[in-house]
Amino acid sequence: MKLVLCLLAVLVVSGCSPDVRPFAGQPSLFATALSTQPEPTQAIPITTKAPMINSEISSPSPTRTLEERQTLLQTPSPSPATISAPEAPLISVSNVSELKESTLIRFESWEMVTALDWSPDGEYLAVAAGNAVYLFKLAPRADSLERLAKLGMGSLTPSLKFSPQGDLLAAGSKDGHLHVWSMSSLKTAGSQEVREAKLAVEAHKKGVNWVAFSPNESLLASAGNDAMVRLWDLETGQQVSSIIGGTYVIPCVSFTRDGAYLAIANGPRVRFRQLETGRMAATLDADAGLFSLALSPDGGTLAASALDGGVWMWQSPTAPLDPNLEVEPLVVFPDYATTSPNAFVWTLQYNINGNLLAAASTDARIYFIDPVQGELVYTLKGHNSAVTALKFNPQGTSLVSAGLDATVRLWKVEKGLP
Repeated sequence: MKLVLCLLAVLVVSGCSPDVRPFAGQPSLFATALSTQPEPTQAIPITTKAPMINSEISSPSPTRTLEERQTLLQTPSPSPATISAPEAPLISVSNVSELKESTLIRFESWEMVTALDWSPDGEYLAVAAGNAVYLFKLAPRADSLERLAKLGMGSLTPSLKFSPQGDLLAAGSKDGHLHVWSMSSLKTAGSQEVREAKLAVEAHKKGVNWVAFSPNESLLASAGNDAMVRLWDLETGQQVSSIIGGTYVIPCVSFTRDGAYLAIANGPRVRFRQLETGRMAATLDADAGLFSLALSPDGGTLAASALDGGVWMWQSPTAPLDPNLEVEPLVVFPDYATTSPNAFVWTLQYNINGNLLAAASTDARIYFIDPVQGELVYTLKGHNSAVTALKFNPQGTSLVSAGLDATVRLWKVEKGLP
């Protein structure tokens, strides 16, 4: 648990000023940041049920200046052999208990994985591990992942996002920098340097915690430890507005489906801001500081994880947005009694149909929740340390997860696996 809390200190807050403070009652994750990383140990070979993946990872690069950080690409790994597999079924409440690990990527022990995202077509997977971002390509109808590129960041990266059209990749790092790259440049660069990013700017002095694209891909929102949310015009690369998120650091934000509002996690509340005016539209209250947000595919349910271990779900919180409307939440507490009483959910993700909610926990487990009934339906074990990132693929047939054990794991329903 001490390792988890130490890393959280890096990922969430470093050096908060007195007027920008963590939520009262939070554990020591809002204490001091890590000053050193673990000493390197001998790499453990990758083991997979699907074809083996080559993952020769270099040691973390030192912090660079903004000009130097125009992201170097490492020579891609050799293409692995691929084996075609039958199309896997959609992951749902009825079959989630049949999930089995089909692919494993193991990084060096100090390269703890802090973020990942699928491209909208499910063909590319971006992974933030250690001080770098890696881009993988998924072999068609197979479980093998070929590494295409390594982008040196010089800092931990707690948030990665592909744009809705899949033509851009954004990364927010703990040194405060925000980067956006064109996917066309990443796919065609090979071993050459990527000398230009579409956007490269110091966005938040105290570190970036989250990035999110607007549905029409015109804006990028960044949230930071300075209690600010900033909006960036992706056409010009300029900041177009800034929003005071509240008194506390901002760990997560989410655009509503229509792009008219931005949900901002701040302390024990979710505040909805109207983007056109910047005005507060509605507020949802929880009993503890909130850490992550997830909006269901139809926009009808908002889920949030709290630092007391609970998962909060509000039905229809955004349609219509009425500041006087009282929305009664469903709250689920996973059973941490046999793992860690101080555990909480790091991040959340809905499946493609919105009838299943996956919750990545600091107790090294993934909990699956029925968001309609508000019940825990299954617990998935596999990671050896806190699970920090997860994402259903756009086709809804697999789930990828990652964590502080420096691994990325691909899960599929057992039937249909080779």
